[in-house]
Amino acid sequence: AIATLQIVCACAEAFPRGECWSSSARRNWSTVLDERHYPGGTSARILERHGSSPSDAAAMVYLLGTTLESCGGSGGEESVQIWTLVALLKMAESCAIICSREGLTDSASFGSSSQLEALRLAWQ
Repeated sequence: AIATLQIVCACAEAFPRGECWSSSARRNWSTVLDERHYPGGTSARILERHGSSPSDAAAMVYLLGTTLESCGGSGGEESVQIWTLVALLKMAESCAIICSREGLTDSASFGSSSQLEALRLAWQ
């Protein structure tokens, strides 16, 4: 369990948008304009990036939460608890990035209210 949690932490740290750990990464593209200064007559580059859907992030958070529940308490394995908390911390950053990429400010501006609800429930 510890090795798996360490891999989850490393993936969330290195790929916070979910490019590596998401089943939906190829379906969730975002376009970013590279706004650096370019010489006259040269157009700016547009970068296409892919990342996780909020539903995939919710699934990861839910799995980590259930891991913490099953290993929590004074009788639980301390190293599993620590790595689960570190993974949840990394996923908090990932969720913020994923939601900002989706334009999440409230349920009205979010693409899918069911994805927003799944993410909310996973963090409860």
